[in-house]
Amino acid sequence: MFADVNLSTQMRNEFKRDTEGGIIDGIDFNVKVISMGPWPDQYGPLCKIPATLKACEDYFKDWYLSKKFTGQLRKLQYLYQFGKCIVATIGAKKPFQLETTIF
Repeated sequence: MFADVNLSTQMRNEFKRDTEGGIIDGIDFNVKVISMGPWPDQYGPLCKIPATLKACEDYFKDWYLSKKFTGQLRKLQYLYQFGKCIVATIGAKKPFQLETTIF
């Protein structure tokens, strides 16, 4: 488990460095990659995601497969039930943010 957390942090930092802070087409895309073995099974229901989020997933997958994390490549499976989305106002007198699940 601890190796997963360390490797995930290393990948996230490298991804942010390679993508100007993890921003893909205006979306702050943050991913945690862990192995399935030591963690409890997490299977969420299937859902249809927006094309912009799918584009982020595809970008991350291409980036991930291009890297060599000491032979630790894993099959990517997104668990949308753990995701969140922050929607912020633009141009309002007072800034507002709404945090919600993406599922």
